[in-house]
Amino acid sequence: SEHAHRAGWPSPGGVPDRVVRSAAEKAVAVGAWGLAGACYERALATSGPDTPLGERAGIELRAGKAVRRNFDYATAYPHLRSAAELAERAGDCETWGEALSWLTGAEVLERVSDVAIDEAMVGRFIAAAGESHADARALVLANVAQHYFSRFDIAAAVPHIEQARVAAERAGRAGPRHLVATVDGLHRLGALDLRGAGACFRDAVTMGSDHEDQWQAVWTEGCLPLVEALTGHLDDAESGAAAAVEASVATHQWNLHGLASACRAAAALGQGRVTDAEEQAIVAVQSFRRSEYFWAGAVGYPHVVAAPA
Repeated sequence: SEHAHRAGWPSPGGVPDRVVRSAAEKAVAVGAWGLAGACYERALATSGPDTPLGERAGIELRAGKAVRRNFDYATAYPHLRSAAELAERAGDCETWGEALSWLTGAEVLERVSDVAIDEAMVGRFIAAAGESHADARALVLANVAQHYFSRFDIAAAVPHIEQARVAAERAGRAGPRHLVATVDGLHRLGALDLRGAGACFRDAVTMGSDHEDQWQAVWTEGCLPLVEALTGHLDDAESGAAAAVEASVATHQWNLHGLASACRAAAALGQGRVTDAEEQAIVAVQSFRRSEYFWAGAVGYPHVVAAPA
């Protein structure tokens, strides 16, 4: 793939195109997200003007997902946006919904004040999807709800999470149901409804093995230890967080790695294991520097300070 690129890509399509797409899929399989994104971008560069809209939308989506997993939000935005726009033009509601979901999820994590939901596109998608694309509806509605909740706009978020629950009941895949349960749990956790949050996270974890994307599925394993720590079940918090750290390494899910390490620090400090708490908090902060996942820093940094105090 790299040699073909340096040679100047003699023509759109053909052997170079097949090689670069194969290289991208192999990179995804081993969690080499940056390389996968670069390969998909090269595939886009070599696709000809006669490439069907739906096919190009799929490549844009794969490129956006790869660089988003690599925490390069600025690069992910245009790919995900293009994927949504192309899929809308192609009338492909599944790709459109998935792209819109990933785009909204990236906006949640980016935490940039001037990033806003494209409400007009969301409205067009919901109208076009109708009741026949429950999986895609659930993904989009759950992430829109999370976007508003992350900005403390509860009034705007509640209708979307309620609609997401209804769509999830009709969803055919585990992934959308898993996301709705996770987002519902996070919102309940933010409201200190610990019993409700725990129930939602346990439901999500139960669905995890059936999830079509383990990189997304394992993230919820870092949420339940938060509930266990807040309810004083420190042994459960420690064991759950330790398992989540292992899952994060296996799936290259560095958001989870930072959060789970921070949860281990919280459990250790609560049990009086000060040295362990400081070590895990430092790991959490180091992981935060890799992913910039704000909750890893929000939980990790205070324990770096508290452990030696």
